[in-house]
Amino acid sequence: IGSNHWIISATPRNIGYTYWMKAEREVFHEKTKSALDNFENAIRTTYTALDRSESTPDFTREYSKCINNLTYFCMRFLQENERRPKKGLISMKSFRSHVKSLQDDVTGPQGRLDIMSLDTLRSAHEFLGNKDKEKEAFFKLQTALFQLGQQNSKFGDCGWENIKQHIPFVVHDIADEVYERIANSAGKQH
Repeated sequence: IGSNHWIISATPRNIGYTYWMKAEREVFHEKTKSALDNFENAIRTTYTALDRSESTPDFTREYSKCINNLTYFCMRFLQENERRPKKGLISMKSFRSHVKSLQDDVTGPQGRLDIMSLDTLRSAHEFLGNKDKEKEAFFKLQTALFQLGQQNSKFGDCGWENIKQHIPFVVHDIADEVYERIANSAGKQH
């Protein structure tokens, strides 16, 4: 395998994802210190993946996955670190920088309507208290989900009530959150 093969970046990215999964399990079991350690491991490993993504022929796609994961892992570290502060490798300043990079990746000239990245961006803006940017990201997320459902619908019969029949399982939880928010806002208008 050459030094510019996609696996060179994808391997540490997936190891970072594994550390994140372990950290979330430890959060669930209220093991805050080991959760924070694993969030840090996820972040460090994902930084490696991000650096390596620059040499891959499929740079844009691999970079997008890395910056999405890095932003989310940093946010989760900061959220959990509020409960039991630990000096860590992530500051709010560096987190804001990652959010900006993700924002540029999603909304730049090559902007993608990537559901996972838009969901991370929406969550990050919510965490930072950026209400207008959170609403903008939510609208783009809602649009991306609906477009994906329409694309995958053979008869153009996709609506919010049946969208999960037309989108990948991996984004069903996101679709549930979007649908719930839409329903709640519709209920408030009546």
